[in-house]
Amino acid sequence: MSYKKESQGIDDVLAEGQSLTGSREIDANGNNFTINGNGGDVTIKTVAAGINITGQNSISIGDNTVESDGSVISINPANSTAYYDNTAHNGSFIINGTAPDGSEALKVVGDAKISGHLIGASGTPTIVAGAGLGTSPTVAIEGTDIAGKITFTPDVDNTAGNQVVITFSTAYASIPYVVFSAGNEAAAIGVNISTPNISAITTSGFTLHSGSRIDNQCIFYYHVIQ
Repeated sequence: MSYKKESQGIDDVLAEGQSLTGSREIDANGNNFTINGNGGDVTIKTVAAGINITGQNSISIGDNTVESDGSVISINPANSTAYYDNTAHNGSFIINGTAPDGSEALKVVGDAKISGHLIGASGTPTIVAGAGLGTSPTVAIEGTDIAGKITFTPDVDNTAGNQVVITFSTAYASIPYVVFSAGNEAAAIGVNISTPNISAITTSGFTLHSGSRIDNQCIFYYHVIQ
């Protein structure tokens, strides 16, 4: 790997296997600074420290890697925008991991605007029939921990009580908010007559309850946000 300060007549080269150690400051003095992997991987790595990339205009990280062990990578262009664009390669921007305290992998401070759609990528939650659905009901669920569709058909001996119990694929860090709405006529009638409601919410899931029996197949849609 070589590093050089262009337009300054300086060309310092590291032999293969060598590395820079200790405190180092590389100053391009207003010109271009290039790290060239010459067809191989370029790794910028820090242990128990931070990587800070700053600039007045643009910051470009191409096909190489910026890596940090147990630390922080800060991309902070002054008076400009940190921009990631991999559309030319049909690629994605992936954030994988959590903070040391188990909190969010990604935190946005301020408003966030998404030009596409917000798509859940968790596994499908599990669904179990409650006692209120009777002896041999059928239950099904589609979707993710964020949103989905619940379908259940009670048996003839159904009663008031818990209709279905949903368990998230991955538990939330704190108790989320759950919103549900009727997805067919039977469910809508039930909302007006049988008072189906979310009777319990935990970090692991939620329960759909009814104050009276529901005799027909019902479909409900749910949305969960923490």
